[in-house]
Amino acid sequence: MKKKLFTLLVYVLLQVSGEVCLAANPTAAPKKLRVDMGDDCVIRIVDYFGGELSRRGPGRARYASNKVPVKTSLHEFGVPFTCDKNPSSGNNSIARDYGAKLNTNNGKWEYSYHGLEKEEINILKPATSIHNFSSINATGFYITQDATDGLPRLRDRTMTYCLFGEKNHICGLKTVMRLNEPKTNQLPYILKILRSVEFLEPDTFNDGKSIGSAHQARPTDCRTESINPGEYRR
Repeated sequence: MKKKLFTLLVYVLLQVSGEVCLAANPTAAPKKLRVDMGDDCVIRIVDYFGGELSRRGPGRARYASNKVPVKTSLHEFGVPFTCDKNPSSGNNSIARDYGAKLNTNNGKWEYSYHGLEKEEINILKPATSIHNFSSINATGFYITQDATDGLPRLRDRTMTYCLFGEKNHICGLKTVMRLNEPKTNQLPYILKILRSVEFLEPDTFNDGKSIGSAHQARPTDCRTESINPGEYRR
């Protein structure tokens, strides 16, 4: 009789604990993915779209997903990353390659028309937009620029971006939409990934060598750390 009561008590406790767990976490939180690109450059992102984060060579990685947030005639949804150490000459020397420069007077990023003729600047200025933005532990900019020539039906909007952490930075270039298909704009979803970027210290063995492989976080359950929905900006 005592054995039956004990078994029943255990069953009830398991049922209650399961219900409490589900109440606290009704939907599984997105996983966190990390990748080591070598040279002490490690980042982690939130996997909002059920994709993969993989290394594509020294200093390069890519987040890709077949679950395209919006229907588009573009290629698969993805976010490329090129990583390197911050230069001693200052971040502007990197940003210039992606079309930006930091205004040290007001702390805002501005578009750099370095090397362009006045006529080219007049054409590009109304087609270009630049914004400050930040991630978990980095700040930077992103630029969108619309194509101004070619067949109208083939004109794209592209974006460039850089995020500068304490020691390293990541930058990238991505086509985000066809101008004649405004409903296919991927920019908000790419920004969602970029705003989740977190620079990490590299994992090391006892000999101090960096582990240079990609890792994927375990699916969230009641025993693993979940993501606070308020921690990341939408």
